[in-house]
Amino acid sequence: LASHTRSQVLRDSTFARTTRIGGDSLGTAIRMEFGFGIASETVNPTVTIRDGDSVQVNFSIRLRIVGVSEAVVTLGETDLSPTLPPVEFPSDVQLYSGVFASNTGLDINEIYVSNLRSTFPFDLDFRLSFDNFLPPVGSDSVTIDTVLSASAPSPITQYFNLDGYTFANPISPDSALTNLTISVRALVHPQQIGIPLDGSELGRFSMSVHVGELDFQSLQANLIQAFPPTNQSITGMPQGFTGMTFTDVRIEFVMLNQIRLPVSLDMNLVGVNDLGDSSIVHAVGILGSPTISGDTVKTVLRLSKEGTTSLMYASPRDSVWTDSLTVPPGPGESTIVDFLASNPKDITVASSAKIDGRGTIEVGASISGQYRLIAPFAVTMDPMTFIPVNKTPISPMEVATRNRIRSTLIQADIGTEVTNHMPFGGDISILSSNRALFPLDLTPAGIQAFKDTLVAQEGWNPADSLYVITSCAQMDPALGTVYIFDVMTDFAECVDGMVYLVRSTGTGVDTVISYVDTLAKIILPDPAALVSDTATTGVPGAVLEPGVISHVASIDTNKIRLITDFGDHFVVPRFHLTGTNGQSVYFSLGDYFGIQSTITFRISSTGMLENPADELVLVFPNGGETLDLNRDYVIKWQTYGNISKVNLDYAVGAHTIWSNDAIWNTIATEVTNVDSFVWTPVTSTGISSLTLSQRDSLRIRVKDTGSDVSDKSGWYFKIVDTSGRSASHQRRPRTGAVALRKVAP
Repeated sequence: LASHTRSQVLRDSTFARTTRIGGDSLGTAIRMEFGFGIASETVNPTVTIRDGDSVQVNFSIRLRIVGVSEAVVTLGETDLSPTLPPVEFPSDVQLYSGVFASNTGLDINEIYVSNLRSTFPFDLDFRLSFDNFLPPVGSDSVTIDTVLSASAPSPITQYFNLDGYTFANPISPDSALTNLTISVRALVHPQQIGIPLDGSELGRFSMSVHVGELDFQSLQANLIQAFPPTNQSITGMPQGFTGMTFTDVRIEFVMLNQIRLPVSLDMNLVGVNDLGDSSIVHAVGILGSPTISGDTVKTVLRLSKEGTTSLMYASPRDSVWTDSLTVPPGPGESTIVDFLASNPKDITVASSAKIDGRGTIEVGASISGQYRLIAPFAVTMDPMTFIPVNKTPISPMEVATRNRIRSTLIQADIGTEVTNHMPFGGDISILSSNRALFPLDLTPAGIQAFKDTLVAQEGWNPADSLYVITSCAQMDPALGTVYIFDVMTDFAECVDGMVYLVRSTGTGVDTVISYVDTLAKIILPDPAALVSDTATTGVPGAVLEPGVISHVASIDTNKIRLITDFGDHFVVPRFHLTGTNGQSVYFSLGDYFGIQSTITFRISSTGMLENPADELVLVFPNGGETLDLNRDYVIKWQTYGNISKVNLDYAVGAHTIWSNDAIWNTIATEVTNVDSFVWTPVTSTGISSLTLSQRDSLRIRVKDTGSDVSDKSGWYFKIVDTSGRSASHQRRPRTGAVALRKVAP
């Protein structure tokens, strides 16, 4: 560290020297060596030492260490390999091996290692290896093996392309991989280094690894992977189709599979009937999988009374299966026979496919399939009545055609010849209505059931009630108990014996919502013969010989007038089937109803060639309404023909001759005909002076200005004053009389 020497130090003099030791190294100890010599006196060899003389050499040594900058250490061989967190695969996927695709694009099947460097003061023997990626012949392994030194000028960058590489378990090819195998080694060889003690960073190690999207040409794995479910709704099942038991119906799903993995198909058929009750058929089947790349294997999943049967075929073209498995329905589940017997109105098919097991995934492999219903099918059937969901609207007739029919028709006859090739008989009733509302029957239970469907489909309040009226006397507007003008424009249109559906909300007056009329009834004869159980040909219970019948019936002219009236009209067939009396019968695709009908009209020549008369039909107010004296209302009517201008009038009270113009008071004249007019009652002359009783019985008339064509309100409406002014006309009292004034609330 230092060497301080001087050949001569004279008496009473001082020798001083300082040596800086910064940058030198300290050992395990500090040793100090001191040496002194007294020179001989050659001039006067005698030295006199007097009393009080100090015979000594004084010296002092000061060692000052302000700080130690680093420690010099000798390292033995040391393993600094880090423990990397495992790259685990999902628990529902167990990979065995695979082959990466070739000729991929940018950032596909690529591993990019960058910024690999070490700033530690010692050399680091580093090795990184992705052991799961096995190179093809002529390619390098996915490995970095180098020595990292702080003196390296720049970090290391390495790029690997995995196209054509094999992905495998390096330890055991038959064992599933649960995580990615990455080997890392960081080894320090024996060397001497200096370690700074001033608090500065010793050094660091850095590395960035980017793995792009991995594209496999094929992949062998044990997967539990669900495909996106597919929902399919089947609507429009006939209403009232109850009492039929399918004894041998079968639905088959023909599936074609190219995926070399065990694939299961899971289906739920959920049916909901008119009352909201549901039934479920759960079908699970395993699809056959090919053993050779590019092959297709056919599997048929059959739903029958036994449950779900999986039939495997070696080839899509084969008709004979090679293996089969039947799974009976579980607790609470129905067979397809029970399911269809529950009369579902809507059916939802929720299906999904799932991979569950080991196999090979290949690019372009797919699953496809189709549904098919196996017919004929056997049933036993109770007597039943049903109506199809879809009702047929009748397009409005041209005014000329309508008027000719209504003015010339004398009688209408319908002749039918029916061939019934179905294994049961019955009848078909052709129903008509102003709305698409047709109850199955008119019994209290049938009307209640129909009301329940209106709660679900039309948004009725469950507390509402529905009932039937067939007598016009019960609907007379004079009674004030039933409002009819949503169905009729005039009480004179009411037909005794017609079925009118009436809704009651429990408050106010009840409302007629529609009528239901039977235009005609067609008899369906029983089949002449069925195939017997002992027959050697044909299917027992199938139709052997159809039933044939001819029938002629008259159609009431009032019914023709009804469906030719203005407004909406719908028709629908109502089927009543007599059932099979407990006998099992068989349907086939060859079964049918054959109906040939002819309608004969007897007409009068009078009016046939005449032009149709113009018509006006008042819509609002048409009777039963309550109007406010001071509010605006839109008087509405419908015009059929050519009427350019109309007059609007009101009348008070009951009259026998409504065509008398003298009873009508003017609202407006020469109004351009746009089928509507905004009216404030108080603005019409005479309205404000009406008494309370008079305001309870008003009607409105719309009349062609150039002819006698007109229409009036079907019944009386009323006008009230809610403004707080007097509700009756005031007269000046006579002398001595007392005036009584009634004030509206």
